[in-house]
Amino acid sequence: MADQPTEARLALYRKLSTEHLQTLLRSDLDGPPLDEATVDSILTVLAERRRTPADTSAAWQDFSAYYSTPDSPGAPVRRTRAHLQKAYTRLRIPIRVVSAAAAMFILIFALFPRVETGASDAPNAYITWTDEYLKIDALPHAGWNLPQGGEYHTDNAGLQQLHDALAAYGVTGVVPSWVPEGAVLAEYDFGDEFAGTTSFYAFFSLPDGTGFSMDFTIFAEPSAMEGSWIVKDERPVSYFTLGDVGYYQYTNNASTGICWLNGCVSGLVCGKVPAEVIRSIVYSIH
Repeated sequence: MADQPTEARLALYRKLSTEHLQTLLRSDLDGPPLDEATVDSILTVLAERRRTPADTSAAWQDFSAYYSTPDSPGAPVRRTRAHLQKAYTRLRIPIRVVSAAAAMFILIFALFPRVETGASDAPNAYITWTDEYLKIDALPHAGWNLPQGGEYHTDNAGLQQLHDALAAYGVTGVVPSWVPEGAVLAEYDFGDEFAGTTSFYAFFSLPDGTGFSMDFTIFAEPSAMEGSWIVKDERPVSYFTLGDVGYYQYTNNASTGICWLNGCVSGLVCGKVPAEVIRSIVYSIH
């Protein structure tokens, strides 16, 4: 990028609300284009606010209106979905609805020329990523159906609750059957419907004060996936398969996450726990 953001520019945009900054990004699509340094400065300030949530009540409400984050470390940040999502992921909306968050997503991928593509030979999905964001999409030939699994068994009451909520929507075979000993379902939001999606969010706390989240979204059609992204750091994305599903592991500072697409349902497990724990949770799906 030609001009890097200066401290003077950053100081100016740090004084503006998140809503104002995102409106500026939207205006870049609807009106005269902003210069690259201005866009880069706005994105830098928004990234700072994702990584360091404000501690005042008013700032938290402003942040929560645009980003979904559980009230604990180690959960994922994605765009917020209902109520423009309360989760550390979501706002998947059709690109034709040009919200400020959608505009931000478009600009991010337009401004980063080094977009890599990984796992193009995955059986059902592919991803693109930059040093800061990851996007997962369905392959054109992938089956767009509700996943179906066999009989479900788990010793964890929270997992059973999550499984039953998804099963009520006709989805089985996607919820892990194992979590570390002592994991307790501390926060959840099941059946949140918005713009062709239905989401299921669960946060599990651990006895040591850490925790991890699980996030599932049912998409009514492939176009409902447009504009969905996950925050990551500069480390590379790794890929593995279980059955006929491709899984993508990424890092975001101290957090590790694994995301995937199974039929018309996406899944994400993420938290500030060892990567081996996240992988073991995902392995227990199969």
